[in-house]
Amino acid sequence: MNMARIVLGGVIAGVIIDVIETIVHRFLFRSYQELGREPIAMSGALLIWIIGVVFGIAVAWLYAAIRPRYGAGPKTAVVAGVYLWIVAGLLVWLGFAPLLQWGTRLMVIGIVTNLVAYVVAGLVAGYLYKEEAAAA
Repeated sequence: MNMARIVLGGVIAGVIIDVIETIVHRFLFRSYQELGREPIAMSGALLIWIIGVVFGIAVAWLYAAIRPRYGAGPKTAVVAGVYLWIVAGLLVWLGFAPLLQWGTRLMVIGIVTNLVAYVVAGLVAGYLYKEEAAAA
């Protein structure tokens, strides 16, 4: 595995996750207020952005790990993104959304946003990933 490419692709993929989620959450601020909740504070947003970069690196690593079995290309990148979404997106939302009492609408928006963000991140990470050149 080419760790430099995993980190490069992962950081860029993580920024993409953060941008997609930030755009969607900007539109949800009104929905938060309708529920009587305050929007996420900047300190909380910073942690979420860091986690987004970690997830970007995770999807890049996963792509590199499954690439030998599934082959290089967008299909493998989508598989990596969907797998990350199941483990880090869907299961987290299903576990925490009821505790946050956000309601079904916000939960579904969050789940779909994560799916889109992680698949796009997987595609970007897959596009940027290249194996190291074999030593002669």
